[in-house]
Amino acid sequence: MKVGVTGANGSIGKALVPLLIDKGHTVTRFVRTSPKTEEEAYWNPEKTEIDLDVFQKMDAIIHLAGEPIAPLDIPGFLPFSGDRWTKKKKAKIYWSRRSGAETFVEAYKKSKDYPSTFISASAIGIYGDQGDIILDEDSEFVRGSFDQYVPEEAWEKPLSELNELGVRVINARTGIVLGPSMPIVTILKFIWGLNIAGPIGGGNQYWPWVSIDDVLHGYLFCLDNENIKGPVNIVSPTPIKQKEFSQLLAKEMKKIAILPIPGFAVMIALGPALADSLVLSSHRVIPAKLLKYGYVFKDEYLKNFIKEIV
Repeated sequence: MKVGVTGANGSIGKALVPLLIDKGHTVTRFVRTSPKTEEEAYWNPEKTEIDLDVFQKMDAIIHLAGEPIAPLDIPGFLPFSGDRWTKKKKAKIYWSRRSGAETFVEAYKKSKDYPSTFISASAIGIYGDQGDIILDEDSEFVRGSFDQYVPEEAWEKPLSELNELGVRVINARTGIVLGPSMPIVTILKFIWGLNIAGPIGGGNQYWPWVSIDDVLHGYLFCLDNENIKGPVNIVSPTPIKQKEFSQLLAKEMKKIAILPIPGFAVMIALGPALADSLVLSSHRVIPAKLLKYGYVFKDEYLKNFIKEIV
């Protein structure tokens, strides 16, 4: 299958592209600079530009591009770093997704031949903070937060136009991605290594984690299974509470995780919106659709996966 990928240099894209190639797919990376090889093609979502000749030859698109929501390293959390959720940063997050989606919608409308499958990154934040309520792909949203607004309005809603063209659109609502090379893991290990990390904000909020392997193979499963369409939760079937996550990580790192960190302290440190999005909101999300179609998770329980993270 000929697969076009945006965001190929991101933390997920860098791992997904080699896997696609290994599975026998031909991959074209959409880049914003002048293509240097035959495996690259030009696009510029800020200008709504894309190489239509290449686009029309694709069988599927996997769209991962977008301004990172969370800082990628410790300095990124510092005030005035540029990665905090300032108005400027929020605008980058929103428009990087909206412009990308609209660029592809326009490309489809201009083309006679086009990719029959379109898989777009999305996020479990779309459901909003719903406490202990179990959430699947059919659950309603609780609106009002920035991290809920972005996936709904900038990622998923614009792409809904493709359904009218008969395109199989998949919205991959991904949870907290864990793996040895994932930025969030580096940050968490640093904090826990200081012996200052216990339950955060009470610790009763659910963290919908997922291993990087299950993210990658979840994408492949959706690509290969023609019956799958619409929203797909790419999360472990066993979401855990934040305090349990703290205990597991601390035990594996041989650290102490008993000092509670109040929610207001996190809000002061990160800013209210970013703190709420990253650590304080509760998303008890399950991957109902993946389970329905027979996907077998490689990493189902965090207690068995934690060694790989550390």
